[in-house]
Amino acid sequence: MDKDFIDLLTRLNAAYELLIKLGKQKKKALITIDMKTVAGLNDQEEKITSAITQMEKQRQAKLLGLIKADAHIRPDTTMAEMIRRAAPAQRETLTKLYDALTKNVAGARQLSEDNRVLVEAALRAVNYHLNRIGGTTVQPSYGKAGETGVQQHRRLNFEV
Repeated sequence: MDKDFIDLLTRLNAAYELLIKLGKQKKKALITIDMKTVAGLNDQEEKITSAITQMEKQRQAKLLGLIKADAHIRPDTTMAEMIRRAAPAQRETLTKLYDALTKNVAGARQLSEDNRVLVEAALRAVNYHLNRIGGTTVQPSYGKAGETGVQQHRRLNFEV
């Protein structure tokens, strides 16, 4: 494995660490329902995920190149096996980078899932309050024809 691959893994780790940092900020913003901050963070996340996608494509291309160059490496070879085949001077660095990348990817996935749950909860809260303000109530059962019982109460009198 060459120096370019190590540099690529280093950049990929840095991008995931930045994504995790933004994910934590987004989580705080979602908890406090600061949608302006969430919108700004979404833009930043989109740029970072785009960069990660490009780096992942580069990483896969480099791994495919290694598969073609070395007959002992097959497409189903694990990264741990590939590290064992690397030069002894690179093994420790590659192991640390791979372990950090694994940890960062798992952390980013977990934050993404946490934030998804928070977004859904915020949407339910918004929906509840809009219905409360508008005076809409939904009956807990269905009507004879299978329709839901939605009632609109007129709360405001707009006559002058």
